[in-house]
Parts: sequence; C-alpha cells; structure tokens
Amino acid sequence: MPTATYEKIQTYTAASAQDTITFSSIPSTYTDLILISHIVPVNNGAAYLGIRFNDSASGYVFGGSYWTGGSSTTRGVYGGTDSQIEIIGNQFQSFGAFTVHSDIFDYISTSVYKTALTHIRTVDNTSRSLATTWTSTNAISKITIKTNIAACIGSGSMFTLYGILRA
Repeated sequence: MPTATYEKIQTYTAASAQDTITFSSIPSTYTDLILISHIVPVNNGAAYLGIRFNDSASGYVFGGSYWTGGSSTTRGVYGGTDSQIEIIGNQFQSFGAFTVHSDIFDYISTSVYKTALTHIRTVDNTSRSLATTWTSTNAISKITIKTNIAACIGSGSMFTLYGILRA
C-alpha cells in the first residue's frame, strides 16, 4: 500500500494576541493539506474561531458532532451554513488551550467542491468533529484562521500547514 508524503509548508507562532492568521501563496504541488493549530485563547468575550478559504465569505455547509466529558457529559450534533468553517462557537475562551486538526482534500482541483474534516480536542476533555464542504471549484491558495473579536488568539499559539502527496 502506498504511503503519503507529508511536507511542512509553513509554521507560524503568534508573538502577541491577534485575531487573524493567514497562510497565503500556498503552493499547488500537493494533493491535500493538513492544518494543525495549537491555540491559547485570550478571554475577550464571546468569540468564535473560523477558517476561510481564499477570503470567500460564502458557500460553506457543515455538520458535526460534539462530546463533552468530565462530570457533566453532553453530546450532540450540529450543522448549517456560514460565511466560513465555524470551528468553535461562542464558548471559544471557555476551553483553555486546544488543538485543531483539519484535513483539506483536493485543494488544487478545479473540478470538485472542497471538503475539510476537522477535529478539535480541548484540555477540558471536549471533543468536536466537523465535516465541511466549501461549494466552490476554485483551487485553494489562501487559508485564513480568524476570530470575530480582536486579539483572541493568544501569544504562543502555533499553526503549521503541511502538504500531502498521495502516492
């Protein structure tokens, strides 16, 4: 069975609190992308975390599930449409540090919609999984991670974008 080759494209570490991280000029030499984010949130109110492709503010359809562990276990499903992939809603700051792993498939194809599978794991034992389709056939050349309130992504947050070559 062939194995995929992972190559680091770029790593960014926030030196100060900010609301936007951008990976631009993404090379078109891979088949898929993986974005790994280790985020230290800053408590600036009811912020959400989202991902947007090519600055497009439309065409995102998503569905997912969540599980909250600990003394009060809750689970459920959610879905809808948005102006971006809304990774974490208004409880962004309540999680403490968390990790987001997003697989973005066929990002250079101009004949298919783009699909991203995202998994979030928080220090308080919350887990979320999300499948998103960006209903565009445009190749992805830019990824923006953003919050709706200024300076919510804390200093020391780290984002790494990998390219994958499927054999």
